Amino acid sequence: MSPSAQLAAGDFVRLAGEDAFTLYFDQFLSAGAKCWPDRWLSRFSGLVEWPGIAQLKAELRAQAGIDSELPVLLANRSAWLMQCAARLLFHKCERVLVTDNDWPAYREILAREQRRANGNVAIVRVRDDILNGAIDAEEVVGRICSAYHVQQCDGLFLTAVSNLGISLPVRRIVRAIEECHTLRFVVVDGAQEFCHAGTSLGDGYCDLYLTGCHKWLRAHQPMGIMFSGRKRSKSLVERRFRGWTRKAASSDPLLRFSQQIDEHRVDDFSETVNVAPLLSTFGALRDLPKTDSERQSDFKCRIANVLEVARVADGAGWRPLLPKESFRTGILLLQAERPKIQQHPPQRLRELFHQRGIAVTTYDEGLIRLSMPAPLFHTDDLDRLRDALVKTG
Repeated sequence: MSPSAQLAAGDFVRLAGEDAFTLYFDQFLSAGAKCWPDRWLSRFSGLVEWPGIAQLKAELRAQAGIDSELPVLLANRSAWLMQCAARLLFHKCERVLVTDNDWPAYREILAREQRRANGNVAIVRVRDDILNGAIDAEEVVGRICSAYHVQQCDGLFLTAVSNLGISLPVRRIVRAIEECHTLRFVVVDGAQEFCHAGTSLGDGYCDLYLTGCHKWLRAHQPMGIMFSGRKRSKSLVERRFRGWTRKAASSDPLLRFSQQIDEHRVDDFSETVNVAPLLSTFGALRDLPKTDSERQSDFKCRIANVLEVARVADGAGWRPLLPKESFRTGILLLQAERPKIQQHPPQRLRELFHQRGIAVTTYDEGLIRLSMPAPLFHTDDLDRLRDALVKTG
């Protein structure tokens, strides 16, 4: 969790416990801290710059590089946003192409909406070839474009960066398909890309882009974010979400509430809403690099850390899975070489690393994932990692 996100979240809890905050609650969320009494300004420094929901959305748009007129949707549950995106995808398309690089939970949501709409999904497999370094970006683009043509698809669902750290050239894929075929709607899962590998939606290559605030943005408290990326689908997105959010029983509470704030209409009797993620997201945005060059520098440092950890892992009982350079991100996969370690349940493997002060994500068959920080590792950091890998592997 980033320092400013921690400060914002902590001051929000303290404010709620110490003062009659409800007197200023609606004004604070919609207009920002400028509506506060003067006595609060020095006491709750983590919230003084809170600008209100509309400005928070504007800052998120700026981070994603999209037009100020395009909608931004915020929800307590990213799964609900994915459900809406899948529904719009099958509203526009009959056959949607996906890859085996997608997050399994999102694929399940897509499958449910496919059945509901009586649509079709075609799958093209690229993941293993990418992880084994057997294919380059040009070949991936060609394989996906070929599958799109052969399967007679008219829509796309792509993952920009997978949970295993593979960066797909999604923009190149979309543009290549558009040159030769009809492409009615594009949804991109950017949960692992946003604030990590660089997100730029300004050229309108996708209709919807899903992400969240608790991963690389480091706001910690979960909140789903969805950007509308194309002017051509703006009215459709706004119309559909307006209808969905007015049905309280079927809507996400935060999405419904934040949309009402945007439209200056709040129900007299509304569902209790967890607004804390809004404030920690605002704080986390304060800690992000401010310029493109700073963002690129951060990403290069993460890649450098990946290569250093891969170097120390090699020979320590772990095989680095390093795809070709264009697919790399700040996520590194390591495969245990010893059969005994491969047989460990993921939770047990995670505990072994945790006992040595290393946080990893673990999978079956001795596969672990490490997410790299932006600052370069020091020699002591690498020695500690090597020691943990040797003793665990």
